[in-house]
Amino acid sequence: MFRFSDYGIESDMIIIGIAAVLVILLVLLIVALSKIGKLKKQYNVFMEGKDGKSLEETFQKKFENMDFINDELKKIQGRLELIDENLLKTYQKVAIVKYDAFGEMGGKLSFALTRLDNDNNGWILNSMHSRDGCYTYIKEIVRGESYIELSEEEAESLDQAVYQEMYDPDVQDLLMAQKPPSAEHILGTDRYGRDMFSRVLVGSTTSIYATLLLVAIVTILGTVIGIICGWCGGIIDTVLMRISDLFLAFPSLVFALAVAGVLGGGIQNAIIALAVIGWPKFARLARGLTLAQKDSPYLMAVRLSGSSTLKIMFKHILPNIAGPILVTSVLDIGTMMMELAGLSFLGLGVQPPMAEWGSMINDGRSMLQISPWMVLAPGLAIFITVMIFNLLGDTLRDFMDPKERAKK
Repeated sequence: MFRFSDYGIESDMIIIGIAAVLVILLVLLIVALSKIGKLKKQYNVFMEGKDGKSLEETFQKKFENMDFINDELKKIQGRLELIDENLLKTYQKVAIVKYDAFGEMGGKLSFALTRLDNDNNGWILNSMHSRDGCYTYIKEIVRGESYIELSEEEAESLDQAVYQEMYDPDVQDLLMAQKPPSAEHILGTDRYGRDMFSRVLVGSTTSIYATLLLVAIVTILGTVIGIICGWCGGIIDTVLMRISDLFLAFPSLVFALAVAGVLGGGIQNAIIALAVIGWPKFARLARGLTLAQKDSPYLMAVRLSGSSTLKIMFKHILPNIAGPILVTSVLDIGTMMMELAGLSFLGLGVQPPMAEWGSMINDGRSMLQISPWMVLAPGLAIFITVMIFNLLGDTLRDFMDPKERAKK
């Protein structure tokens, strides 16, 4: 039979141990009940509110106020549309009018574009910014004030100028900020009222040209280094290949981030950062192709003819290895474009207000839930462009492959 006394444990010690456990459990229970009481009290205060109203009543009142404001805004919008329609029917003459915007405030004469009726009467709705704030005013134009009536051609050219300014990728219009896609703005507007479609088109020149320039740099640099290493060999090959191994040991984007962080922001520094990490791949490829061509009979004949080393490398070897290098460079355009957009997204590439797809995504990421088109438009542009260049690379590879051409 099991006995505690056999193990040197007295009954008094057992009683003391049980009592200690009970005391600890009692203390924990008291602390838990106290915490629960505080939480209930805080919950009641939160639900009832400081003014004695329940949370449901508070939110219901706020929602009622919001509904009232929305109704009033709809009424005002309807009135403004009616006023605009009546103005267009009544005032058909386009003119540039000279007027005194703030005569009582010491304002100077200004000029504004407006519409006049046949008696040269009209209205100007405008706003003025000053050190005291922004003032919105409606100025009545009455007959007798100086004006310049525009002909149909002048009015049409002026409308074209206004149209161009409305779709200028760099012109800001805060009244049109974050407008959803519509017939007027196909891809909507950004937080500054700039047309997203115009900015995507302008950003395409920056993104695509910068990517093509980057791919050209890494292709030329890597090919030249690879041919030199493959043909010359020796210490030159060993040193340059160990340097390329050092660059390949780091993740490309992480290393590019480090280089771009040292150099600073800007499209030029982003291209340099990606070029520093991108050339080893082409150097390895060109070196392998050169080694495969090095002992071929035609190169032995060229060497026996007394051709110089530069002539052998760039007149005889380069044309024979250009096909695989060209295919690789075209297939690498999509990767380079996404890496360049990544640097711009992180603020190390193109700097605002210059339009570029990566920086545009960065500008719109904080508005993703409110205005998703600010991110979707440049993101879709990157997706389509990368897919096109990948398909172009696959087509070029199939075209330059002798086995594929033999099958056809």
